[in-house]
Amino acid sequence: MNSKSLARIAIMLAALTTIWCCSSSDNDNDNNENNENNKKFRRSYVQTPVDKTPDWHIDWSYEDPVPNWEAPNTTNYESWVVFMVKLEPYLAEQVNEQDMMAVFIDNELRALSLPSRNQGGQIKDEDGNVYYILKVFGNETSGKTVTFTIKYYSNHLHQMFTLDVEEKFVAEKVYGVVEDFEPPFLSGSSKYPISSNIELSAIYDTSSDIIPSANDFVGVFVADECRGVYSLSDGLLTSPVTFTVYGSREGENAQIRYYSSNQKAVLTFSNPFRLKSGSQKIILNI
Repeated sequence: MNSKSLARIAIMLAALTTIWCCSSSDNDNDNNENNENNKKFRRSYVQTPVDKTPDWHIDWSYEDPVPNWEAPNTTNYESWVVFMVKLEPYLAEQVNEQDMMAVFIDNELRALSLPSRNQGGQIKDEDGNVYYILKVFGNETSGKTVTFTIKYYSNHLHQMFTLDVEEKFVAEKVYGVVEDFEPPFLSGSSKYPISSNIELSAIYDTSSDIIPSANDFVGVFVADECRGVYSLSDGLLTSPVTFTVYGSREGENAQIRYYSSNQKAVLTFSNPFRLKSGSQKIILNI
């Protein structure tokens, strides 16, 4: 076991002493499902010069109220398991001391925690990571598969993130120390409950003035609201890449925009596509 694992165990043990705690057709019939999932965007776009590089990003701020969670009465339970939860990098950047995380089983709160502190008293470690240590109490039979509903409230974003995790309730077992347990909380956003994995690629016409560059990026928009961004610095679109787009509901009409750094222009594709849960394939013809 490496030094970081040992440090995490030390933090966990210290914390446990105080725990109480986003075609050709827009029809949605079955015959057109493949067309909806495999969009090919031809060279039908408007090219608009821009003076500076666009700042495209998802606005995760929302207006969820602060939850009035209360720690469980530990005397009502005979056993427990421990989850050491690592926050996704974006959420870790937004964290503050008022953030809370809770675990529910059958709608009953079984664990409650604030961000864990390291030996220096900080809630972020030297790599910027943030952990929550949750002692989940229960009377479930050891070995029984249980749905743990993990809820995370970001005080800075004023938003609740909720995910269901199925695990065996093994009494006194600790999850997330040997291997990081990093739930994809952004996929459980209350603001954007729909997440779509977009497989994106591009065909650059030899007669086009658009030359692919690591400084280019692609944005997906609903009206003028950004729902997902992919930077070509993470891989050129000459091969398929995958990134996540978020939606507020199924079937929202979304639009692709492409920023070309060599042209200093935004290409706005006229073909819309519909956001929906699951995977979608898009090919840009530029």
